Amino acid sequence: MNAFGAAQPLPAVVLAFVCGYVATTGDFRLDREEFVDAVERLAPAEAATHHPHPNLLSWRDLLTNAGAESSFLAIFVADADEPPVDQDDAQFRQLLAA
Repeated sequence: MNAFGAAQPLPAVVLAFVCGYVATTGDFRLDREEFVDAVERLAPAEAATHHPHPNLLSWRDLLTNAGAESSFLAIFVADADEPPVDQDDAQFRQLLAA
């Protein structure tokens, strides 16, 4: 989870591509296969050893600890000033604010 304004563009682009995110606030549920795809697409970033990869590490951890039928929720907030789109978005924003 990245704070509002955090600069982690590559993981965001990879996840947005896999989810189909374009430009509006929304929730995107991914099945395990889709999330594995996101992890595999981000993995080449590890070649840049001068830069940490916390998203990749946490995504791998999520996969390791998730069951075969698990799903994953990606939440994109296009504008922090607009209201949450649903309860998941609202809860996510509360975590960011903490």
